[in-house]
Amino acid sequence: MKTKKLIIPIVALGLAFAACEDNMNYNEYTVVDKEFVELTFGNVGGFMSQLYKAVDYDFGNYSNGAMQASATDESEYSKIGNAIEDFYNGGWSATNAKGSLWTSMFTGIRAANHFLEEFQNLDFEELKANPTYKGELYRYQNYQYEARFLRAYFYFLLVRQYGGVPIMDRQLPANEANSLSRN
Repeated sequence: MKTKKLIIPIVALGLAFAACEDNMNYNEYTVVDKEFVELTFGNVGGFMSQLYKAVDYDFGNYSNGAMQASATDESEYSKIGNAIEDFYNGGWSATNAKGSLWTSMFTGIRAANHFLEEFQNLDFEELKANPTYKGELYRYQNYQYEARFLRAYFYFLLVRQYGGVPIMDRQLPANEANSLSRN
């Protein structure tokens, strides 16, 4: 008698989950294209944030909370035998890399090249009546220098870690980028 009472709710629950199966595969996509980025100063600044996302940081990501600063004279990390010691005991090298510099730095380099080729010399004509237009335009005009500096910084980190790396100073198709040699 008890099992008969359980069968009905179990079957109802199974039917409820089966009925929702096609609706549970929901995906939402936001397409940000060139025309959207060019609309406002804020959108261009938002694109620039992609470069800053690629900047190397460490906020305690090394073994047991050690930071890169713990490998300097200004800081000490008291636990012996942790990964941070590789920075000062000769263990740090291209084959014992600390972090994923290659991927994140080239992501930033690609974003900088894209910005420098696609988003220069915009005038934001429809925003000229805004009282903050001059200040925003000044900030926008400085973005090119930020992009160039960050691209150079990303290359510095790559060369420091790996030695010679392929240099990309413009947007390249994937097959051409993959065929570049070390410089």
